[in-house]
Amino acid sequence: MLPKHYEAWHLAQQIGFEGPDLAKKHWLTVLKSAKTISIDMIKCVNDSQFQVALQSYLSRYYLVDIQSLICNCPDFPRVQFCKHLCAVKI
Repeated sequence: MLPKHYEAWHLAQQIGFEGPDLAKKHWLTVLKSAKTISIDMIKCVNDSQFQVALQSYLSRYYLVDIQSLICNCPDFPRVQFCKHLCAVKI
């Protein structure tokens, strides 16, 4: 059984709203954006959690968990991937 977001993505593909090229394009955009996050913007909380500073407000952070592969930023729920998670992994 596929996770819910895969089912929704597949349905969107079938009716023409999304395609494999759009998903790949988004991932490439995320990877490119992740490279703009400098190492000093990432703080280790524990073995699996990191705080990543917002680029617009360096005093505010998103929490990234690399064990669960989640981030609490608003972009993450849409595609289960974001520049903050990617920056920590890089």
